[in-house]
Parts: sequence; structure tokens; C-alpha cells
Amino acid sequence: MPADQSVKSNREKNSVWIEVSKFKFLASDYFSLRNKYLAEPYKDKASKYIEGIWAGARLDAEDLAHHYPDVFSAQPGEPSVFYLDVSCSIGNKSSTFNKLNKDRKIESMDAELGLINYTYRNGITSIPIIDAIRNPDGTPVLIECSSIDRTCHAAFTLAPNMLVKYSYPVSQRSNWLKIQKFVVNALNSARE
Repeated sequence: MPADQSVKSNREKNSVWIEVSKFKFLASDYFSLRNKYLAEPYKDKASKYIEGIWAGARLDAEDLAHHYPDVFSAQPGEPSVFYLDVSCSIGNKSSTFNKLNKDRKIESMDAELGLINYTYRNGITSIPIIDAIRNPDGTPVLIECSSIDRTCHAAFTLAPNMLVKYSYPVSQRSNWLKIQKFVVNALNSARE
């Protein structure tokens, strides 16, 4: 299992592969993907990151607010990490993130955020009030926010055999739709 730092390694490299898709970023882009799958080191040689399996980004949400103020909001003094994981998903396995548990009950409808909230043991699961707001793969947008780690998680399939998972601090929850569109647009723009 690679260390989290691996997503920050090799900043000079501006392209990665996931399955058969190449993602190319400009050297000046603040947001970009990095390979995360650390191969076993060969004898007397350095380890290397293997393309095609797993890539990601781990960025400070406050820095993202500086670079993308129309998407993220600054939350001074609060530790915050935006994490994106793109992986090869052989067999086009669907994400369990996009399935709402039937035993969850509606707690509230938040018209301001445009979300229907369902409670569960350690947090809230939300879906858009407007059913037409969907993931690129056509599945419903489903956001899981945990009260334990104060993080929201979402996932979707970007292309066959390519699973995208991302998370952000609960403090960014009001930006859920902007973040969703940002992730989709950034990945589609970089994909060749």
C-alpha cells in the first residue's frame, strides 16, 4: 500500500494513465493527478510508480480555495484535505457509494443546499433534490458525510473500468455541486 505522499511525488511529470486513458495536465496546473501504485523495489534499484492502475491528488482545501475560489471556500484555521482517487476497476464494477441504504430515513430536506438528507449511525447521506443532477455514468449523486472524520465522500464511474472517488471536508459541503462539476470537468478536460 503506498504512502499518501506518493500522490505528491514527481511534480515534473504532467501525465498519467488509468486503464487505457491518458490524463495530461499542464505543468502550471495546480490540480493534477500523480501515480500512486508503488511497485516492489528491484534489487539495488529505486522503487517506481506504475501507470495504469491508480492515480490521485491530495491537496489542501484552503489552497484549492485560493486557486479555484468559484468552487472551494476558504475555512481558515480548519485542517482540510481534498482527496481524489482514480483507479482501474476491472469488470466495470459499480461503486457502493451510489446505492442508498433502504433502512435510512429522511431527516430533512435542505432546499438551500438542494439536498435530501438521510441519517445513519455516524453521519448523513445526501442526494440531490433534483433527480436530473446525476453522475457522468448516470447514477445518482450520493454524498456520504461522516461525523467521525468530518469528511464527505462521493464516487462515480468516469469511463468503463475507471472508478473515481473523492472526499473533502464537511466544511465544504455547501459546495457539493461545484466540487462535483469541478472533478468531472477537470478529469474530462485532461483526458486525451
